[in-house]
Amino acid sequence: DWVDEFWNPGPWTHGNVRFNRRDEWHLAESPAAPSGSTAWHCGNDSLPYGPYQDAALTSALVYNIVPGCTLSFMHRYDLESLDADQAFDGARVEVAVFNGPWQAATPVNNYTHTMAIIDQGLPLNAPCWSGRRDDWHEERVDLTPYSPGPVRVRFRMSTDLFVGRGGW
Repeated sequence: DWVDEFWNPGPWTHGNVRFNRRDEWHLAESPAAPSGSTAWHCGNDSLPYGPYQDAALTSALVYNIVPGCTLSFMHRYDLESLDADQAFDGARVEVAVFNGPWQAATPVNNYTHTMAIIDQGLPLNAPCWSGRRDDWHEERVDLTPYSPGPVRVRFRMSTDLFVGRGGW
């Protein structure tokens, strides 16, 4: 088991994935995680997030991935969607084995949308979360396909040029 409460952000790094995009990842205390502790937030604290983001929050290497190992985290989001199935702005979890290529990870409860447009950080029809979900809720990702690891995990948010919302 490995637990990171984000009190010490040392093992986490953030930055833009594409050189010409923005990164708005930062630690936020209010409104923060359900326990009242610090949480990572991609977006502005009191304004809509900026356009043209392709931002990633990346973990350090996590070792000893065994069959049945899962990543679990609490999150909420407010992202621009086209409709109930397609997204203009989206967020997802990606995994890389050691220093290999990043792969979209599939949460147990699946993503809510697919990307509706091209020339975003996330490719056309890529699965993602989008729309609005205000409650803190748990997601789980089965890491069995990535065993024995080690793996890096990244939380990636991609936005278009237009409407911003609350963020992830």
